[in-house]
Amino acid sequence: GSSSSQLQTPAGIILDQWQNIYVNDRDNSRIQLFCNGSSIGITIAESGTGGSSLSTPYDIKLDSQNNLYVIENGAHHVTKFAKL
Repeated sequence: GSSSSQLQTPAGIILDQWQNIYVNDRDNSRIQLFCNGSSIGITIAESGTGGSSLSTPYDIKLDSQNNLYVIENGAHHVTKFAKL
């Protein structure tokens, strides 16, 4: 689904040091953040225009400083999101 508590095609998941969950929701072209203990996601990046827009996210990674990297299949590049 496309609501904040649903996912269309989860294609990657990462836990940060506080046990927050980041999910690559590929077919909705968005990254959802589920704070520890919550079942409602926060869209932190999605398709559209602007600095946080995505085009078919393929995979996600967090570095040691909690910067999020999104590998985009549709745009053929990696987008970095500063510490969230």
